[in-house]
Amino acid sequence: MDEPHRYRGLVRTSLTAGLVLSALATGALAIGLATGLVPESIFGARELVAVAIRGFSAGALAGGLFSWFVRRGERGQSLSTLSASRVALWGGLAAGSVPLLAALTATGPVLPIGVLAAGTVLFGIGGSVVSAGMLRVARRAPERLHEPDANTDRLLP
Repeated sequence: MDEPHRYRGLVRTSLTAGLVLSALATGALAIGLATGLVPESIFGARELVAVAIRGFSAGALAGGLFSWFVRRGERGQSLSTLSASRVALWGGLAAGSVPLLAALTATGPVLPIGVLAAGTVLFGIGGSVVSAGMLRVARRAPERLHEPDANTDRLLP
């Protein structure tokens, strides 16, 4: 497979993960503000933009890492031969890395180690569940399109 195709897949995965996490984070904050669960004295409507940008950045980073981990760890595999547990492992490692990388690049106050550990574990679990779910959905797509997954058409080089 040619290099531009590899990078296009990495960029698409990053953008998709960034958009999804941004939408989830912004939606959760908007619902919290609308229902009064989140006090407007702490977070207001203008923080929605900041949350959207941060959510997109974290999601894009996790998606890019996931794509890179799968590309490196599952060479020569097709969609039908990928192991769900290994894909979950790559997703957990990628998503769990985000809080650690954020803490390493932080210029302001750093989180307590307990909060950082809890965030890393929760992000990792979420990444594992989402990546295994994405694999399941991706495997069902050829059935719906009535096109079998051909072994000669490699998913990952």
